[in-house]
Amino acid sequence: MVNNLNYIQNQQLERYYKDIQISPNTYSNVLSEWVTNQQRDTLSSIVGHPTLSSYMSIADGQSISRTKFNMIEVSMRLYLGISLIKALQAMISPAGPPPEKED
Repeated sequence: MVNNLNYIQNQQLERYYKDIQISPNTYSNVLSEWVTNQQRDTLSSIVGHPTLSSYMSIADGQSISRTKFNMIEVSMRLYLGISLIKALQAMISPAGPPPEKED
């Protein structure tokens, strides 16, 4: 019974993967999108959830507001060495532009 379910599941996966177009640049595009989303979501999650913000502020020994400020503004400027506008743009696209797609 279990082998039959695994066989059916594998058939469904094979049908799914046949529909996906694979190109030489697919992996790098997927990786850059994943890194961008991961960094942006982590920063947003820490700033947006009060419990994560308080955890980080206790670890840093600072107030919650100071920790949020550092995560949004100062950390981005010091890490990237850029202005506030570029730091905010880096929050939108933290891993930089995605690699160029080959046609």
